[in-house]
Amino acid sequence: MNEGPIETRFELEIRRLADLSMERRKEPLLSRLKPVKNLRAVLVKRAKEFVDAAREDLGKSPGEVLGGEILPLAEACRFLGRNARKILASRRSSRSPLWLGDQQWVCRMPHGVVGIIGTWNYPFFLSGVQIIQALTAGNSVVWKPSEVAPQSGAILEKALREAGFGPDRLVVLPAVREYGAWLCDQAIDFLVFTGAEATGRSIATKLGQRLIPSVLELSGADPLVVLEDFHDLELARKAIWFGIRSFSGQTCVAPRRILIHRSLYEPLIAPLRERFSKALLAPLATPGQLASAKNLVQDAVRHGAHVSGGHFPDSETEFAMQPALIESTRTDLQAFREPCFAPLAVAVPFDRVEEIPKILGNSRFSLGASVFAGDVDDGLELGAVLNSGILTVNDLIAPVAHPGSPFGGHGASGWGVTQGEEGLLAMTRPMVLSIRKGHFRPHYDQAWSGNDHRHDLWALLCLGHDKNWLGRLAGLWTLLTRGKSPF
Repeated sequence: MNEGPIETRFELEIRRLADLSMERRKEPLLSRLKPVKNLRAVLVKRAKEFVDAAREDLGKSPGEVLGGEILPLAEACRFLGRNARKILASRRSSRSPLWLGDQQWVCRMPHGVVGIIGTWNYPFFLSGVQIIQALTAGNSVVWKPSEVAPQSGAILEKALREAGFGPDRLVVLPAVREYGAWLCDQAIDFLVFTGAEATGRSIATKLGQRLIPSVLELSGADPLVVLEDFHDLELARKAIWFGIRSFSGQTCVAPRRILIHRSLYEPLIAPLRERFSKALLAPLATPGQLASAKNLVQDAVRHGAHVSGGHFPDSETEFAMQPALIESTRTDLQAFREPCFAPLAVAVPFDRVEEIPKILGNSRFSLGASVFAGDVDDGLELGAVLNSGILTVNDLIAPVAHPGSPFGGHGASGWGVTQGEEGLLAMTRPMVLSIRKGHFRPHYDQAWSGNDHRHDLWALLCLGHDKNWLGRLAGLWTLLTRGKSPF
């Protein structure tokens, strides 16, 4: 990207948004929610355009676009319309201690200008939710659509404009890769990034130098565990196939490490081997994903793993692969440890639940995890050990679309959340408002007259916190009689 007039124009646009930040804070919430409400109808009206754009950019099917993106985005709009007022409302703090005597409220204030670097795998849902939450919270937004899905970015911008998000609220940068790094250097107050771990680390370093807060949703290498008491093997097989085939595995919460109790392993896996071996090629969005998948499959073969499927086209211009099921008892395979945006996973048997943390190792990724268990309590107990940002019991991927649930991980999977109540609050910062009436200000006396009220403070400490009731009574007596303290 060459520095020139276009960068200067966008710099001016971002500064203009910063200048308007104070006015945006004064805008009533109902006014901010009006275009959010309008967007629902626009999504219905332009559904075919969304489907066509995602097919052209990414090869997505109509069902993937409608069920995985447009419908969840519409539900997120409805969630904000119903709940934003309550979530963003100022709240009274708990009763003030006697020795303070003030009244306090916690108010939610927008950050100001929020930068959003969009992702390509869910260009409507992920970017759309982040944009409407930031704008509902009272921020202005600078959005950089993904260069991998430019048509999808263009139709989403068109829909947002039609809904009423004008240039005084939303600036859209060109769908050019270099503009992501460029945005991190601009006059923004907060940044949301969805993408690869390595890029997220680079962004975190750059923002950290400027003390700009962020939400980073990065890579995942999710485990899927089938416990001994889960006997619906057909459901488990469908879940594994769905997780690996959903958008050709190009989703951050897809299962990558499948752990199956040894008593269930062969009857569960045997039919899957045939399905993988006969599977058609699945399209991939970028040459980088193809190269990464080839490397992981080749590494598994070199280390003696059994691979069902996993074939690649001879043509260097065709970005696709046959879904791959890698079977091994080794957990040092690259495919078992590394994130991948492709339809592949590693299956490993286990004997005892206590072995699972050791098998998984100290993974640096903690985004999602799925447990299939006959006893839900056993699934929840194991989920606490897996320590993921998102845990699904007897399901996977689909519950992430719930509009009221936060989405995010920790460790190398990033920090912070988007979506739901917590995601909306993340687009704000708390401001404490303290009001004190009257003229009683004893805390001023030490600086003014030298009286530090040590005896009264000692009495209040004893009255409020001594574990013995006699000590509390002594504190009360000292306070009432203006007695002396040990100090």
